[in-house]
Amino acid sequence: VTLQIRKQVKEENRLHEAVQALQRQVGAFEGGVIEEIKTTVQTFYNWRANELYEYKGNAAAVTKALENLHPDSEWTHFVEMHKGLLVSDNARLKTPDDIDYENKGNPLVVTIKQGRMERKTGVLKNWNDRYYVLTPIGYLHEFKSLDDTTDPELSIFLPGSSVSEKDSHKNPHSFEIHVRNAAGLIKHEKNFTFKANSREEQQDWIDKITEVCNHPVPTGPTTLPANIVTDGVHDPSATVPATYQSEVPPQEQVSAPAKEVQG
Repeated sequence: VTLQIRKQVKEENRLHEAVQALQRQVGAFEGGVIEEIKTTVQTFYNWRANELYEYKGNAAAVTKALENLHPDSEWTHFVEMHKGLLVSDNARLKTPDDIDYENKGNPLVVTIKQGRMERKTGVLKNWNDRYYVLTPIGYLHEFKSLDDTTDPELSIFLPGSSVSEKDSHKNPHSFEIHVRNAAGLIKHEKNFTFKANSREEQQDWIDKITEVCNHPVPTGPTTLPANIVTDGVHDPSATVPATYQSEVPPQEQVSAPAKEVQG
């Protein structure tokens, strides 16, 4: 929920600022039109002054009225008449805290930590930059970007796993998560290597992930979608039997990754 609301608020604020900018442009255009009218009328009367001698009084009245007309008078009057349909220049931007929704503030939907990291992937072990979200339920979700948080590319179930810091000389600011699978089979254990943006971020990720890894691991039969595998890793392309023994918490039995995107 939090990520989606932030995305929504960001878009609303973008539109808010775009409308305000458009209104300012229209106001400036109105002012420009008035100034052009003033100049045109004054030029006309100056040019025809001799021929319009008998109309000097009228010319003087028109010229004085235009001089007293402030460039933003028309726009200000328009805004006053239609202020309910326009965005006020004093209107503040929204924040995620302004949005009310069901279970807002529930500790199970409040993200523990989120941010960008790099992860080693592929045969060549290249570093790929991704956006990560650590949830209270025990998942570390990976997204391609903050703007694409509908379905995670990868979801790692952390309880029962461990995390360790990598060699700081060869891999600065990096750490490794050792994921233990549900059945406890060594051959199915997986390691994931991450690199944070700084030493401080590295330590913060390690501390918070370690805390989640130390959560009690639920046990018991669970029915899950086919793309949730028993080694604690959600793989969107996987096709495995839907029913098996799993360590995934009861709260995430049916749509674990989708629910944690809300976290």
